[in-house]
Amino acid sequence: MRVGLISDTHNVLRPEVINILKTCDEIWHAGDFCEPEIWEALNALKPLRSVQGNNDDDPFFERLHTVEIFDCEGLHVAMAHIRQSLDCVAADLKIYGHSHQAEDQIQGSTRWLNPGSCGRRRFRLELTMMVLTIRDRQIQAELIVLQP
Repeated sequence: MRVGLISDTHNVLRPEVINILKTCDEIWHAGDFCEPEIWEALNALKPLRSVQGNNDDDPFFERLHTVEIFDCEGLHVAMAHIRQSLDCVAADLKIYGHSHQAEDQIQGSTRWLNPGSCGRRRFRLELTMMVLTIRDRQIQAELIVLQP
């Protein structure tokens, strides 16, 4: 399973991001689409799993959960926009966004991933996303730094 992991698009879909996502089986978005058209474009591209971010205030986004829990390739996955929303959730893989800063940490038996932001630059942070390869309960996370 190859997953395009993105967050904080903030109403921007870069051609480079779209080209990478086309190579994936699914797209996982950790919130802050900002406009329904971004969700619709991603959902039309590949199967989309997503959560509502703090800037997703259009009524369209009320259909999204703030925490999404699902299984993928034998792993229990939890995704939210804000990291603290996952503190009390048991999962093998926890995905979050919000900070616009990519992170990859292991705490105990849990892997925590934040793909950063592939939308608008915040401060001087790089624009980033991740591509995950999940096989036999193993996760390979490739961090991709995008051109501003």
